[in-house]
This record gives sequence, structure tokens and C-alpha cells, in this order.
Amino acid sequence: MKTIFPIIVIYLSGLAAIHCRAQTIPYNRLTNWANAGLADTVPDFSNKVNIMNYGAYANGMIPDDTALTRAIAALNNQPGTVIIPAGTYLFRQPVNLERDSIVIRGEGSATRLLFNLSWPLNNMFNIRGTIEPDTLKVQHSITKNDRSIVLSSVTGLHDGDYLYLFCNDSDLVTSPWAYTTSGQILRIEKINGDTVFAETPPRRSYPIGSGIVARKMNPVRRVGLECMYIERTDSTNARTNNIDLFTAADCWISGIESNMTN
Repeated sequence: MKTIFPIIVIYLSGLAAIHCRAQTIPYNRLTNWANAGLADTVPDFSNKVNIMNYGAYANGMIPDDTALTRAIAALNNQPGTVIIPAGTYLFRQPVNLERDSIVIRGEGSATRLLFNLSWPLNNMFNIRGTIEPDTLKVQHSITKNDRSIVLSSVTGLHDGDYLYLFCNDSDLVTSPWAYTTSGQILRIEKINGDTVFAETPPRRSYPIGSGIVARKMNPVRRVGLECMYIERTDSTNARTNNIDLFTAADCWISGIESNMTN
């Protein structure tokens, strides 16, 4: 036993070392996520409206879509918060939050939002901005951590604008439906001639042969969902989300219990 034990230890140590090496991400594929997420503190807008003042039933049987629409309209396109008190609220349509500075805030787990949607491709919450249709061709390869990007045109771009950068990534993505989704969003810090400088560096390299292009993105900003229980009650086999954020920046999800997530 005294001679076997060291051999076992060495053998197991060797397996552990091999396993650790197999789980190590190469340096050129590592990403610095220090700047991910909401950079500022979560705002508490003084402009607040209560959904109950706009015809909500909160009984889980009669739809409250119209009440929420009216409450959001009552914010008058100003930054504000819609308060949803404790109760059970039924929604038959998705909630689309497509402008800046809106918060939907419940009162914790006692605020229950149930979604019975008529079409299986619908998400429950859509937090979405827009992307310009015009593509801007990137003129040179982009090297990871190099913040300079040379474009075919900078017309219509300004400091602080967002760019959606993407390319032919079929060699990186295995599912055809996900092609071109491995790009990233960059915010322009400054523009010099035909070169834009991003606030944060690209997280990977983009070879010029991959057909790199960029589009101006107009993200919805400072939208938040807070303190409630949400559930999808109708069945769907489609790829849907309970909360879908697309072309969104400086948004947050806090204190949300999400059930029946596809």
C-alpha cells in the first residue's frame, strides 16, 4: 500500500492538471467584462404613476393591457416610473418598452404578472431600440484591443453614438440562425477623419476577409424592470424570451422572478 498510494496521487494529480488545462480559455479569446452592465446608479425618477389609476383590474382574469398602456402614456414622454401594486395582472399582449427612461416597478413577489399571449413567437417584455439600415464598410482588419476603426463613411455619426459591428462568422457559430450574432456593440468616443475611436476596445479580432460592416444603432436607454413575479402561462415551442433586450443600453433587471422561461 505504501508504494501504490504515491502512484495514485501522482496519477490523479496528472488528471487534474490535464483537466485544468482543458478548461483554460486561451488568452486571445479572453474578454474584459469590467465595463459590462449599468455603469451609473439606478435612477429613481420622481415622475410616478400608479396603474390602478388607469383602469387596472388586478384580478388575474380581466386583461390589464390597456391600463398599462394608459399609465405609460400618462408619463407624457418624460422619464418616469409605472407602479404596479400587489395583485395579479393578466396580459394578452407583449409589453413593448421602446423609448428611454421608463421603469416598471412592482411591490415584490406579491405583484404577479401573468402573460397569456395569442401568438407563440411573442416575447413578454420587449426592450428595444432600432438599428439603421445603411451598412458602413470597415476598411481594414480590426485587431483585438485596438479601439480605432476605419469606415467607408462617417456621415451621420457623432461622438457618443453606438455602432453595431458584425461580420461573416459562420466559422465561429454552429447554428445558421445565429450567423452574424457574434459581433458587438461599441460606443464612439471620438471621430477623426474616416476613423472612429471606440470607448472600449473590441473583444476579438475581425479579419478584413470576413466582410466586416457596422451599422449605427439607436438604443433604448435607462429602462428598468423591478420587483415583481412574471410568468408565461401559454405554451410555446418557439424561441421566445420572457424579457428580451435588443439594441438596449444602460438598462437593468432587478428583483424579478421569472417563471416558465423558454
